[in-house]
Amino acid sequence: MLARAAALHQQGLRRGAIAEVLNAEGWRPAKRRQTFTADMVRSLLVRQGLSASKVRPRSVTREADEWTLPALAYTLEMPHPTLYAWLRKGHLRARHDQRSGQWVIRANASELQRLRALRQAPRTWKRPASRASS
Repeated sequence: MLARAAALHQQGLRRGAIAEVLNAEGWRPAKRRQTFTADMVRSLLVRQGLSASKVRPRSVTREADEWTLPALAYTLEMPHPTLYAWLRKGHLRARHDQRSGQWVIRANASELQRLRALRQAPRTWKRPASRASS
């Protein structure tokens, strides 16, 4: 379904028209609704790095092996908010592009491999220290 939405976007269809095509072809959203809306299509496209959000940022000047957060999220097949959390925690090497206001992540092939491994690693939760009973 994501590939179909991306293909329709590449053909130049607007979000509302993409929603109509997806609905006509029998695609259904995962939760809460029976049909797609233009806003749902916008969200799908933004997560794939294919469409700008409502406020279109200025373009980002990137060098080799640099990614925007949405593009890297799409490449790694993971949620954008997870990458942003990793950025805040210092797990990513990044710079803030002053012109566009976007983060640019530095990730060559070995860094992409490290990030994929980090994504697959089991999550560990810190348990609160147990209180000594009196």
